[in-house]
Amino acid sequence: MGLRDIQLVAHLDIGLLPYFRANTDRSLVDSYGLRYLRFRAGVGYLTGPDPDFTSTEWRGILELTPLIPLTKIGLVLFRARTEFRWISGDFSFRFRPRFWFERMF
Repeated sequence: MGLRDIQLVAHLDIGLLPYFRANTDRSLVDSYGLRYLRFRAGVGYLTGPDPDFTSTEWRGILELTPLIPLTKIGLVLFRARTEFRWISGDFSFRFRPRFWFERMF
């Protein structure tokens, strides 16, 4: 099995601390470093050696993820991500929302 694809990606993450949520159970949000709102900006380069489909892709990424802690139940997260894509020289973009729930056991 050979090399399938190559991805080089760099991100800058910025998060806001919980100034108004001092009574939240901190064990729920430890994996997020107590950041309740995260902004991510990045750039990526993707390519693959597939002989049937040879393309290269440059991506600009903007992402906003609010984290909503539910008391003693878990976390609700909604990621709103926009990708600006240049695939073999042609521009396109896509919006990729993601909603999920996390709970520690």
